This record gives sequence, C-alpha cells and structure tokens, in this order.
Amino acid sequence: MRTKSSLEEIFSSLSSLIFEGTIQQEYSLRLGSTQLALISYSRLLEKALLPAFAHLLSKGCTQSAYTVHLISMDELPCALPEIDWELIHKNGMKGTTDGRFSFQFDIENMALSAIDLIEKRAFYITRSAEDLQWWASGSPLQAIIHSIARKEGMQLTHTAAIMGSSEAVLLTGKGGSGKSTTTLACLEAGLKGLGEDYCLVSPGHQPCVYSIYQSAKLEKQTEKRFPSLVPLRKNGATEQKGLYMYNELYFAKTASKAPLKAIFSLHRSSRDTPMHTEQSKEDALRDLMMSTIHQLPFYHSDSIALLRSIVEAIPTYSLALSYDLEQNAEYIKDFLQ
Repeated sequence: MRTKSSLEEIFSSLSSLIFEGTIQQEYSLRLGSTQLALISYSRLLEKALLPAFAHLLSKGCTQSAYTVHLISMDELPCALPEIDWELIHKNGMKGTTDGRFSFQFDIENMALSAIDLIEKRAFYITRSAEDLQWWASGSPLQAIIHSIARKEGMQLTHTAAIMGSSEAVLLTGKGGSGKSTTTLACLEAGLKGLGEDYCLVSPGHQPCVYSIYQSAKLEKQTEKRFPSLVPLRKNGATEQKGLYMYNELYFAKTASKAPLKAIFSLHRSSRDTPMHTEQSKEDALRDLMMSTIHQLPFYHSDSIALLRSIVEAIPTYSLALSYDLEQNAEYIKDFLQ
C-alpha cells in the first residue's frame, strides 16, 4: 500500500537531474507578494515558457522564496528517474498532493510539474520543449504557480482584471461571456490590464489582484474585432484560438498589482448600452468558483474560504454587456474613476 512518503521519494529522485544539466540562465519572477527564482537548463524551454511572464521577469537571481527548475529531458545526458506514474496520474490533470508534495502530469504536453512546499523547490520537466502545445506558452507553470500562491495566501483565478487610475475590477464569467473582448476594448480605451485569462487575488480589508500572465488566448471571432492583433499571432492560423502577448501592443498598459474596487460577473446581452446591477454574494461566489475551482489542480477547501472572503469584502455586480465594445469599455472606465 502506497503511503505519503512515496511522493517524497519521487520528488527526491528528481533532484538528481539538476546535477546532470548545465544551467543556461537564471531569472527572478515576481509572483504576487512573493519571489521565485527560475533556473533554466534549456534555451528552448525558456523561449516557450517565459514570454508570458515578460512584464514580471528579470534576468539574474535575487533573494527568492522559491526555486523552480526548468528541465527538458532531451537536453540532458541521462534518463528520467523511475517514477510511479500510476500514483502521480491517478487523478488525471487534477494532480496528486499530500499537502507538502504536489505532482501533476500533463499528458498532452508530456510535462511533469512537481513541488515541495516545505523546502520551497519545484521542477517543471518536459520530454522535449518542442513537444509543448501552443497553449502551454499562454499560461505556463500553472500547477506550480497555483500551489505556491495557495501556500502564500493567494488564489489563482480564471478571471480578467482591468485597472483605472488606482483601483481595478475583477471580471468573472463562463467561457464566451466576454472577458477577453472586454479586456481588449478597455486596453484600447486607455485602461490598464492585469490579465485576460488568469489573475492572482489575495484577501484583506481591500482585496488585491495581481497580474501573472501577459498573454491572451483569443477566439477567431474576437480576432476579427481586433484585426490589428492578427499579424502578432504566435501560433498557427489553423488553431481554434490565437495566442498573443500584450507587451507587443500594450506594453505601457500592463499593470502588476491593484486594489480591487468590485467584481463584475459578465454576460452578453442585446442591450444598446451596458448596465450593472447588484449581485448577491452567493451568486458572485458561485460565478467565481465555477470559473476557477474546476480549472485548476490540487483542490483545497481553503480556496473556497479565500474566495468567499474576497467576495464579502467588496461590492459584487452583474454586468450586462452591450454589443458595442467601445461603450462597454467606457462604462468600466467611468466606474473606475
């Protein structure tokens, strides 16, 4: 019968890999209120994973709370240690955790994420950087970031966030509710973005939202409404969604942190003008959970408590979007003034 120590044994075996590779570059990544050191053993992996963090990343390692090793096995002179894959992958993409050690095997990208929250060390190991699917470049290291954020009292959420002069609104909603198009329209209107797909949030008297990725994954119909983006598409035109990096168009319009003024749960409407109405705390929590908890690995009951505390601390609204993107952006801009 397997015990929790089995995860510790697997993690320990992975540590041998760092003595086989050659460090290519070291980076510092600001993750909300904490700092990560990224140690790269693969230039190709850097190229695939790091552009999404460009606005939060710097070369060289400063004093960091966590260390993450980025490894592509086809660039090491050794094989991956023997691993109990049945144990690691028993919950599929939801991953396996015992509270200290967490593992997720992403079979589509042939990538293993592993983290020790006590020693504050993690590994992202792929068979080959060239095997990574395009979406792995849009929200990289997600399992590792989610684990660290929870340990540090933050929560990774499947949301967008827009900032005015000093405060931000968090945009929730199911897929197709308008988060991406609204975010882009707000950037075009001069507001700042903290993310259009994932953001970090932290509780408090006035909760905060933190940027993590400066990438966007846009449906073809969204691309048609923002034709200036199309030449900057990072993946093939035949893919269902296009991958973009905001810093190539909106470098001066990205923010890293902002206090939250409110939460808007978005839905499309046939209205000529947008309109927001007060939303109950339970409905706001439901919308936030539905777009977050089911998207992420390593379920933890504390995540619900954290999200509830944020919902309770600030106003929550339902925002009926107009078909006119510019009006939607101006409406949010006026709200944030």
